[in-house]
Amino acid sequence: MQTAIGSAPVRALTIDVSERKHITRISIDMSRSVQASLFTLDRPFRLVLDFPTIDFSALERRNLRRSSLVQDYRFGPLSKNMSRLVLDIKEPFKLIDARAENPTHGRARLHLDLAPVSLASFRRQGVPPQLTQSVELRGTTESRSTKKQIKPVIVIDPGHGGPDPGASGYGRILEKRLVLKVGLALRDKLRASGRYQVVMTRDKDVFVPLDERVAIAERAGAKLFISLHADSIAQQSLASSISGATIYTLSKRASDAKAQRVADEENAVDQLSGLPIAENAERDQIAGILFDLMQRETVVKTGHFKRYLIDSLRRRITVARSPHRSAAFRVLRQPQTPSVLIELGYMSNPKELKRMQTSDWQRSAVAAISSAIQSYFETHGN
Repeated sequence: MQTAIGSAPVRALTIDVSERKHITRISIDMSRSVQASLFTLDRPFRLVLDFPTIDFSALERRNLRRSSLVQDYRFGPLSKNMSRLVLDIKEPFKLIDARAENPTHGRARLHLDLAPVSLASFRRQGVPPQLTQSVELRGTTESRSTKKQIKPVIVIDPGHGGPDPGASGYGRILEKRLVLKVGLALRDKLRASGRYQVVMTRDKDVFVPLDERVAIAERAGAKLFISLHADSIAQQSLASSISGATIYTLSKRASDAKAQRVADEENAVDQLSGLPIAENAERDQIAGILFDLMQRETVVKTGHFKRYLIDSLRRRITVARSPHRSAAFRVLRQPQTPSVLIELGYMSNPKELKRMQTSDWQRSAVAAISSAIQSYFETHGN
């Protein structure tokens, strides 16, 4: 039974996990019956359920129970009329049973029974027959080796370049070189995964105007735009006490004075490199037009990706005390592409700059961004 047009969306109420011998049972309670399709993916192993629009607001991801088999959960809107629940599974598994029941008050409960198996068995398994209960599971089991996927395009934008060095740190370390190194490493990791097409706005020490960076993403049909930078502050007395990565998104007005300062500096790079730029008096008007042009869906998707990014970065490197800010960044004026600008850390902080130059730190930063990208596309689709 599907949700009637105009009615409130079905709500996901709880997700519970129990274990008995080698069987893991996942029980999902919904506010009423709903149809769903199911498939599996490998490398990493996942169980994916697609529903008509579901309200997941009652679920707290961090409070959901894990088990010896279930590693994590992700959920959210996949499109205007579709939602997705992804369960990360620690090892190859078999879906032994999938059945539904209506426990009380019209609510629906879906039981999924899983057991660990060999990789060969995982890839040979079939899905259970279509269920006739009020929650129907319909679909096929697909592995990455058999499912043909359209690879989303990701544009990586290492900031500055050429005559524009960006910020500089102790020992004349230049921002343009640091972010290019991280950007190339991120490109290589994403390409090696086989999941994405990756486009660089620059892959060497050249200057690319801000509008051209935006145009590159538009021509490529980008599904994500990630601009990489490193921050710095002029006050030497504060330099050693301020550190951590910050994620910036586009907004009409700056979230605070610091965000406005960063946006002003980044928006001025064309002018500093000899190219004309709109006068400051026009800035607010231009920012308003750019923000109004953004599709609502783009704003929402940018918010989703920003949350995955902050969560992933926080687990691997230092993030700022206030890790999200927003302002009218010209390079983020992407009406159809979710876009973020990442300040990876503070080059004005000697200890952080030293860390940022190490291979270990750069691998951690790249792994964090890559993990956030994977979480975003698995939950919200291409």
